[in-house]
Amino acid sequence: MKRWIVGLLLVAGAWLACPGPVVRGQSSDAPLFDDGTLHRVDLWVNSRDWAFLRANFQLNDYYPATLKWRDQTVRNVGIRSRGTGSRSPFKPGLRVDFSRFTTGQRFLGLKALVLDNLTQDASFLHELVAMKLFRRLEIQAPREALAAVYVNNTYAGVYAVVEEPDDTAMARMFGDGSGYLHEYKWLYEYRFEDLGDDLERYRALFEPRTRELETSFALFEPIAAMVRTFNQAPDEEFEEKASEYLDLSRFLAYAGAQAYLAEWDGLLGYAGLNNFYLYRRAGSHRFDIVPWDEDNAFGPLDYPLDSYHEGNVLMRRLMEREPWRDVYFSAVLAAAASAEEGREADPEAPGVLAGG
Repeated sequence: MKRWIVGLLLVAGAWLACPGPVVRGQSSDAPLFDDGTLHRVDLWVNSRDWAFLRANFQLNDYYPATLKWRDQTVRNVGIRSRGTGSRSPFKPGLRVDFSRFTTGQRFLGLKALVLDNLTQDASFLHELVAMKLFRRLEIQAPREALAAVYVNNTYAGVYAVVEEPDDTAMARMFGDGSGYLHEYKWLYEYRFEDLGDDLERYRALFEPRTRELETSFALFEPIAAMVRTFNQAPDEEFEEKASEYLDLSRFLAYAGAQAYLAEWDGLLGYAGLNNFYLYRRAGSHRFDIVPWDEDNAFGPLDYPLDSYHEGNVLMRRLMEREPWRDVYFSAVLAAAASAEEGREADPEAPGVLAGG
């Protein structure tokens, strides 16, 4: 077992920078997301730009920077403040866009990545462990690792290096990145209620991240049709009709894993849907759910496994059917068993961190 938790406490902020060559073509990004080590990421930014970014941390303005990881350097990238409740002038969360100022530029094949400031997770582990558990359960999820981030050679803190959901990530997860990717944007408490025929209401909630220039009908009618089905399909046809838009077993596997993690701000959150992406392959009207932002996982130890089921249209209709209740609770048990398997492999390991 890789005892990187102890290593994190020992080495964060202790590595020294050294200049390296510019490299644009490494074939694999896997080492960047190796969660068995604490990485070091260096950013060099004009000091005035960095001061402006911190002072205006609620804005999404990009500033040029150079990024270095190990012996690889990429220049003229764009960085901006990011996050919702996690935005901070003291430890800004950052989105790094490699092609913002240099068209077509990539780093290790990536178009962009996220440096999550983890201000909502003092342990630095919620996000990393949750995503690792999802992947172990064969739920497609972004890869993550921890890094000590330095800005202009000054220690900025421990961040999560997060794979940004985009067409490149979708190709890795689903074998095809040419489809329709939407980021769910929380605006109000929404739980799959039918919003009617006005597709702009769906646009507000499901922001397109690929194929942004396509028509509203192409982008949002499949989402509207899915939601209508969840609400209007007759009981005797519900499972068949809903399955045309969503793999119900996968949905419950994700919901069960989040329940095991006591995630109170996710798919079945206290304030409705939150923190996920929808992905639909081109030529299909069936969606996959991609987890996002698990900083609030590992809530109360006594978190009820049926939290907020009744309010969610899809979950309520599924839980009215005994076979689907069995699928859901089996998913919760599968998540627990996955953690226990890791503990058996290394008795000193803290549950889901073991192995991998």
